[in-house]
Amino acid sequence: MVKHLQTVIANILGNNIHNPLYENNFEPAEPLSQAQLYDLDLVIVFDWLKGNFDNYEIYIKENTHLKIFWNLFVKDQLGVNEEEILYFRDSLGRCRTVIPKSERQAVLLHLHSSSKNGKHLQDYEMIAWARRVCYWPYMERDITEFCKSCLVCQCCDIIVEHLKLVESEFPRISCQTGQSLFSHTF
Repeated sequence: MVKHLQTVIANILGNNIHNPLYENNFEPAEPLSQAQLYDLDLVIVFDWLKGNFDNYEIYIKENTHLKIFWNLFVKDQLGVNEEEILYFRDSLGRCRTVIPKSERQAVLLHLHSSSKNGKHLQDYEMIAWARRVCYWPYMERDITEFCKSCLVCQCCDIIVEHLKLVESEFPRISCQTGQSLFSHTF
C-alpha cells in the first residue's frame, strides 16, 4: 500500500511533530510516488534510473534542476525504494526523500510550523532538519526565502525589535550594595 503524502511527510520529518494544519480533515491529493511522476523533471530522472539517457545533454544544458540531478545520478546518489519513491543518498549514507515541486510548499509549511512549543522554526533549524530527511535542488535557498516571507515571523520580529527599543528608553540604575554603603562612623 502506497502511503499518502501527508503520512509520508510526517514520517520523514519525524513522528513528534505537532502541526494543526495537518490534523482535522486534511486529505492529501495523492500519494508521494504519484506526485513524483507528475513532476516532469523527476520523470526524466526516473528514465535515467531505468537506463534511458535520450537527450540528456539537452536537458542538463537547459535545466539547472536536471543538471543537479544528473550530477547526483552520475555519482550513484539517486535511487528508488520499494514503494517507487525516488530518494537521494547523501554523503552520510542517509536516504532522503526527493520532494516533487508540487509538494515543496506543503513540506516547507510543515517544517516551519513543526515546533513543539508553537513557535515557528527559524531557517537554520529547518535546513538542519530537512537535510536529514528530504531533498530537492536549491532546498536551502527555498527554506531561507520561505522563512523571510512568513508574515507571522515578520510580525514577531517587529514586536521583538519594538520591545528592545522600549527597554532601551529607560535608564539603567546601578545600585551598590554592600557593607560600605550602610556603615556609619560615630
